[in-house]
Amino acid sequence: MANVAWVWLLLISVLQLAQSSETARSHWQRPDGDDKNFKEVYSIGDLLQIQWAGWDSSYTKRFKNNETQAKLYVNAWNSDYSSFSKILSSGNDISTHGSYDWKVEIDDQQLSQTKEYAFTFIPEGMSYSTDIYRIYSPGIRIQSKSTNLTATTSKAASSDTNGLSTGAKAGIGAGIGIGGLALLTTLGFFILRWRRRPSSRGVTGVREYSDPGSGQAPTDGFYQKAKPPPQELSIESVSPAELPSTLRR
Repeated sequence: MANVAWVWLLLISVLQLAQSSETARSHWQRPDGDDKNFKEVYSIGDLLQIQWAGWDSSYTKRFKNNETQAKLYVNAWNSDYSSFSKILSSGNDISTHGSYDWKVEIDDQQLSQTKEYAFTFIPEGMSYSTDIYRIYSPGIRIQSKSTNLTATTSKAASSDTNGLSTGAKAGIGAGIGIGGLALLTTLGFFILRWRRRPSSRGVTGVREYSDPGSGQAPTDGFYQKAKPPPQELSIESVSPAELPSTLRR
């Protein structure tokens, strides 16, 4: 029996640990309770809609008289750096889903002390204190608007510079490609024209002998075989014709 009782006590302790403030933060929707602290960053002047899903009695029972009405505060994350806290709204029913629109507004002097903040629910009728039970959100980071503008401007300038550099490189590459293509085209044109140019050793339409030593002209083309020279008659082989006898006197 002693062993069974010990197991039950251990189980209850584990359940209580699971329902600690760290578990309660998972009911925050914005800031997102499932994210790590300071993942979300906001600037002065931003409009932030704080949202929560609501908490059941296992969390609210620790409020005074099981109160489900609470005040919403924004406060410094680390009280060692700053004791800053500011009430944003009251009469919030934290047993169900709710939201509150907050225009981020913290003075520069306070930001110089810390840039890490959180939202906290405190039971109605009580003031903010780190010594009482409260339901707090994940930590967020808040920065001045001038810092944000500087960062945005620097980022935009960097993007423009990179864009121009990339464009210039692309233009140079395209120019080189087009110039090279034009050069090759021109060179090919002149080579083709040179190959088609008539030979300087002959006249257009005239062919050379294929065998200069043969003494014969080709039988085709613009050449014809030379006609043989006229043959002379032999004097001895031709006899004068005699006149008829009737013509003799």
